[in-house]
Amino acid sequence: DVCPVYVTYYRDFDGDGHRDLSFGISDDGLNLGYDADIVYHEYGHHIVRTVAGPLYTRADAWGLDHTPGAFNEGTADLFSLVFNGDPLLAEYMSQSPRWDKAIRDLEANRTCPGNLQNQIHRDGEIWGATGWNLIEDPRVGPDTMADLLIGTLVRFDRTTGWAGASRAMLDSA
Repeated sequence: DVCPVYVTYYRDFDGDGHRDLSFGISDDGLNLGYDADIVYHEYGHHIVRTVAGPLYTRADAWGLDHTPGAFNEGTADLFSLVFNGDPLLAEYMSQSPRWDKAIRDLEANRTCPGNLQNQIHRDGEIWGATGWNLIEDPRVGPDTMADLLIGTLVRFDRTTGWAGASRAMLDSA
Protein backbone atom coordinates (compact mmCIF):
# COMPACT_ATOMS: atom_id res chain seq x y z
CA ASP A 1 0.00 0.00 0.00
CA VAL A 2 1.23 3.47 -0.83
CA CYS A 3 -1.27 5.29 1.38
CA PRO A 4 -2.52 4.01 4.70
CA VAL A 5 -6.22 3.26 4.95
CA TYR A 6 -7.26 5.34 7.91
CA VAL A 7 -8.75 8.74 8.39
CA THR A 8 -6.89 11.71 9.79
CA TYR A 9 -7.65 15.02 8.19
CA TYR A 10 -7.33 18.71 8.49
CA ARG A 11 -10.50 20.01 6.83
CA ASP A 12 -13.91 21.49 7.63
CA PHE A 13 -16.03 18.54 8.73
CA ASP A 14 -18.88 20.35 10.42
CA GLY A 15 -19.48 23.00 7.73
CA ASP A 16 -18.83 25.97 10.01
CA GLY A 17 -16.20 27.44 7.65
CA HIS A 18 -13.29 26.50 9.93
CA ARG A 19 -11.02 23.53 9.39
CA ASP A 20 -10.97 20.81 12.02
CA LEU A 21 -8.37 18.26 13.07
CA SER A 22 -9.86 14.79 12.87
CA PHE A 23 -8.29 11.54 14.05
CA GLY A 24 -9.88 8.27 13.13
CA ILE A 25 -9.49 4.59 13.88
CA SER A 26 -7.35 2.41 11.60
CA ASP A 27 -8.60 -0.75 9.96
CA ASP A 28 -6.71 -2.56 12.75
CA GLY A 29 -8.57 -0.67 15.50
CA LEU A 30 -5.72 1.70 16.39
CA ASN A 31 -6.84 5.13 17.59
CA LEU A 32 -4.73 7.56 15.56
CA GLY A 33 -5.25 10.34 18.08
CA TYR A 34 -2.95 8.40 20.43
CA ASP A 35 0.10 8.98 18.23
CA ALA A 36 1.80 12.32 18.86
CA ASP A 37 3.51 12.16 15.45
CA ILE A 38 0.13 12.00 13.73
CA VAL A 39 -1.26 14.82 15.87
CA TYR A 40 1.77 17.03 15.13
CA HIS A 41 1.60 16.10 11.44
CA GLU A 42 -2.05 17.11 11.12
CA TYR A 43 -1.46 20.30 13.08
CA GLY A 44 1.47 20.89 10.70
CA HIS A 45 -1.07 21.01 7.86
CA HIS A 46 -2.80 23.82 9.73
CA ILE A 47 0.49 25.72 9.99
CA VAL A 48 1.24 25.16 6.28
CA ARG A 49 -2.19 26.40 5.21
CA THR A 50 -2.06 29.39 7.57
CA VAL A 51 1.43 30.49 6.51
CA ALA A 52 1.74 29.37 2.85
CA GLY A 53 -1.87 28.93 1.79
CA PRO A 54 -3.36 25.80 0.25
CA LEU A 55 -0.63 23.56 -1.15
CA TYR A 56 -2.07 20.61 -3.01
CA THR A 57 -1.84 18.80 -6.34
CA ARG A 58 -2.57 21.14 -9.21
CA ALA A 59 -2.73 20.96 -12.98
CA ASP A 60 -0.29 22.82 -15.17
CA ALA A 61 0.53 22.81 -18.89
CA TRP A 62 2.15 19.35 -18.62
CA GLY A 63 -0.51 17.64 -16.49
CA LEU A 64 -0.79 17.02 -12.77
CA ASP A 65 1.85 18.56 -10.54
CA HIS A 66 2.04 16.83 -7.17
CA THR A 67 4.88 19.04 -5.92
CA PRO A 68 2.81 21.48 -3.81
CA GLY A 69 1.08 18.56 -2.11
CA ALA A 70 4.44 16.89 -1.50
CA PHE A 71 5.71 20.05 0.21
CA ASN A 72 2.55 20.15 2.31
CA GLU A 73 3.03 16.53 3.41
CA GLY A 74 6.80 16.79 3.87
CA THR A 75 6.49 19.96 5.90
CA ALA A 76 3.77 18.44 8.09
CA ASP A 77 6.12 15.47 8.64
CA LEU A 78 8.92 17.85 9.57
CA PHE A 79 6.86 19.54 12.27
CA SER A 80 6.42 16.11 13.82
CA LEU A 81 10.15 15.34 13.55
CA VAL A 82 11.06 18.69 15.12
CA PHE A 83 8.77 18.12 18.10
CA ASN A 84 9.46 14.41 18.63
CA GLY A 85 13.15 14.36 17.75
CA ASP A 86 13.33 11.21 15.68
CA PRO A 87 13.07 10.41 11.95
CA LEU A 88 10.25 7.90 12.35
CA LEU A 89 6.71 9.07 11.77
CA ALA A 90 3.91 7.29 13.62
CA GLU A 91 5.69 4.43 15.36
CA TYR A 92 2.40 3.69 17.12
CA MET A 93 1.18 2.33 13.81
CA SER A 94 3.83 -0.44 13.97
CA GLN A 95 1.28 -2.34 16.08
CA SER A 96 -0.50 -2.96 12.79
CA PRO A 97 0.77 -5.80 10.58
CA ARG A 98 0.59 -3.30 7.72
CA TRP A 99 3.60 -1.29 8.96
CA ASP A 100 7.10 -2.42 9.81
CA LYS A 101 8.23 0.22 12.32
CA ALA A 102 6.45 3.43 11.30
CA ILE A 103 4.47 4.95 8.47
CA ARG A 104 7.55 6.81 7.25
CA ASP A 105 11.25 6.65 8.08
CA LEU A 106 12.90 9.88 6.98
CA GLU A 107 16.43 9.03 8.06
CA ALA A 108 17.52 7.76 4.63
CA ASN A 109 18.65 10.40 2.17
CA ARG A 110 16.26 11.00 -0.72
CA THR A 111 16.79 13.08 -3.81
CA CYS A 112 14.86 14.77 -6.56
CA PRO A 113 14.30 13.46 -9.21
CA GLY A 114 15.69 10.07 -8.14
CA ASN A 115 13.05 9.38 -5.49
CA LEU A 116 10.02 11.04 -7.10
CA GLN A 117 7.05 8.67 -7.27
CA ASN A 118 4.16 10.99 -8.22
CA GLN A 119 2.45 10.44 -4.88
CA ILE A 120 2.34 13.33 -2.41
CA HIS A 121 3.27 11.33 0.70
CA ARG A 122 6.18 9.56 -1.00
CA ASP A 123 7.41 12.68 -2.78
CA GLY A 124 7.07 14.57 0.51
CA GLU A 125 9.65 12.16 1.95
CA ILE A 126 12.30 13.96 -0.12
CA TRP A 127 11.54 17.25 1.67
CA GLY A 128 11.15 15.49 5.02
CA ALA A 129 14.46 13.62 4.74
CA THR A 130 16.24 16.84 3.77
CA GLY A 131 14.80 18.50 6.86
CA TRP A 132 15.79 15.54 9.05
CA ASN A 133 19.39 15.91 7.82
CA LEU A 134 19.27 19.53 9.02
CA ILE A 135 17.73 18.55 12.36
CA GLU A 136 20.59 16.07 12.90
CA ASP A 137 23.22 18.62 11.91
CA PRO A 138 24.60 20.12 15.15
CA ARG A 139 24.95 23.49 13.39
CA VAL A 140 21.18 23.56 12.78
CA GLY A 141 19.24 21.27 15.13
CA PRO A 142 15.49 21.14 15.80
CA ASP A 143 14.94 24.70 17.07
CA THR A 144 16.64 26.33 14.10
CA MET A 145 14.90 23.89 11.76
CA ALA A 146 11.53 24.97 13.16
CA ASP A 147 12.46 28.60 12.44
CA LEU A 148 13.67 27.65 8.96
CA LEU A 149 10.39 25.88 8.24
CA ILE A 150 8.33 28.97 9.01
CA GLY A 151 10.76 31.23 7.16
CA THR A 152 10.62 28.91 4.16
CA LEU A 153 6.84 28.57 4.18
CA VAL A 154 6.28 32.33 3.97
CA ARG A 155 8.14 32.18 0.64
CA PHE A 156 6.02 29.33 -0.80
CA ASP A 157 3.02 29.51 -3.07
CA ARG A 158 1.09 26.95 -5.10
CA THR A 159 3.65 27.09 -7.90
CA THR A 160 6.78 26.52 -5.81
CA GLY A 161 8.88 23.74 -7.28
CA TRP A 162 11.90 21.88 -5.96
CA ALA A 163 14.41 24.53 -6.98
CA GLY A 164 12.19 27.29 -5.57
CA ALA A 165 11.82 25.41 -2.28
CA SER A 166 15.60 25.12 -1.99
CA ARG A 167 15.99 28.84 -2.69
CA ALA A 168 13.25 29.64 -0.16
CA MET A 169 15.06 27.66 2.54
CA LEU A 170 18.42 29.25 1.72
CA ASP A 171 16.84 32.71 1.76
CA SER A 172 15.22 31.88 5.09
CA ALA A 173 18.58 30.75 6.50
